[in-house]
Amino acid sequence: MITQSDSVGESTSFIVFMLICLLESVREFKVTNKVTNKTLSKSEKEVIKHIKKDSHVTIERLSSLVGLSESDIKKILASLRNKDILKRRGANKNGQWIIKK
Repeated sequence: MITQSDSVGESTSFIVFMLICLLESVREFKVTNKVTNKTLSKSEKEVIKHIKKDSHVTIERLSSLVGLSESDIKKILASLRNKDILKRRGANKNGQWIIKK
């Protein structure tokens, strides 16, 4: 493909080649990302279960329900946010958890 470009500046073949490479890379990333995002730990599933029951549940209460420390619950919530499964609406004191997927 690259050798088809001439010295005059005809680079269409090269551009098409690069676009195909980029498209394949994006497709690979999407597939990998979907698989990663769907893999939930037992603790993450437990947290989601309790949030489904009470979207206003506190970190302190989740800690008690799941049997983990508050810092562990914060890490799990951060992980669920990073996986685009969970988001927080409102303030810390009177907000609620939203399960996106």
